[in-house]
Amino acid sequence: MFDDANGGQIGWLLPFALGGGLVALWSWRRDPVRRAFAVLFLGWIALYGGIYSYAQGIYHAYYTSTMAPAIAALVGVGVVTVANAVRRDRRWLMVLIGLVGVTVWTQLQIAGRTPDFYGWVRPLTVATALAGVLAVAVLAVRRLPLASGAMLSVAGLLLLPAAWSWSASANPSLNTTLPQAGPQQGASGQTFGSQAFDDGTPQLAAWLKSHSDADATWQLVVSSSQNASTLISEYEVSVMALGGFSGTDNSITVAGFADLISSGAVRYVLVGQGGGSGDDAPGRALQGAGANARLGYGGQQGMGSGGFGGAASGSNSVMSAVQSACTAVSDTSLPTSYQGVLYDCAGAGDAIRAAGGN
Repeated sequence: MFDDANGGQIGWLLPFALGGGLVALWSWRRDPVRRAFAVLFLGWIALYGGIYSYAQGIYHAYYTSTMAPAIAALVGVGVVTVANAVRRDRRWLMVLIGLVGVTVWTQLQIAGRTPDFYGWVRPLTVATALAGVLAVAVLAVRRLPLASGAMLSVAGLLLLPAAWSWSASANPSLNTTLPQAGPQQGASGQTFGSQAFDDGTPQLAAWLKSHSDADATWQLVVSSSQNASTLISEYEVSVMALGGFSGTDNSITVAGFADLISSGAVRYVLVGQGGGSGDDAPGRALQGAGANARLGYGGQQGMGSGGFGGAASGSNSVMSAVQSACTAVSDTSLPTSYQGVLYDCAGAGDAIRAAGGN
């Protein structure tokens, strides 16, 4: 849970949560109800963390959000139980220092992988967390309530994850398909929905805006919403995704699509199932297990050229008809990744209907 892909999503508070949960388990060892509370959330983290650490096939880092409730509960429990322990015996202050220190070190390791991304928050994290520990020490010596000092330490530990979460909602879209905070690292940086997947998208958006008919309802048609997300959310291009997320939904017939072409509602079509990453064309169909591996699926079986399900669908039939009846755009101003997969279907409604056998 601390690797490049997962660390920035869920690893920030894990050391404090696990340590605080163990302290609570010890403190409540003779209280069966409270002990069960600690066991519940420690088991929650262990179960999901273990599954995600060894997951095969389709896996995305945002799945780790299922661990957040347990982490939040144990951080809160840890603050209270450690503060109570320090009040009874000042030697427990060393445990608090250890928990805060290990958690701060972990956060610095995660954030250090992208030093220019909210790097100014790191010294604030260290200063605030240490100030909280010092406040607890002073309050303990004066035999005053310790909660405010412990809360200050936790506030410091929340600064970096808060900054990464803020980046996902306040900055230009970093990943429009997968809901992940901060820059996409490790496998997350190469799977669909990542920045690598969107290579050439700004140029395509500009081209579509300058070439689309004024009365067209849709500036572009794609098979999968994976190809549509960044164009819609970041560049405000009107995109019709025929096949839903995986590109295989049976949403329209060839005849129905031909009617859209004839009415002028649609002109340009990006042919393909799903998307590519790295040097794969975003609109091009990926074939077989090799493509699945490049998408981060581990080459899972049953995901062939037809997308996730591998079965024929209305969107596949439409795209086949488009390739038969429409003209591939050869404009050299387009990125090379879109050469040969973007089609102009102006006036091709009848030809598309004929190609579909309707």
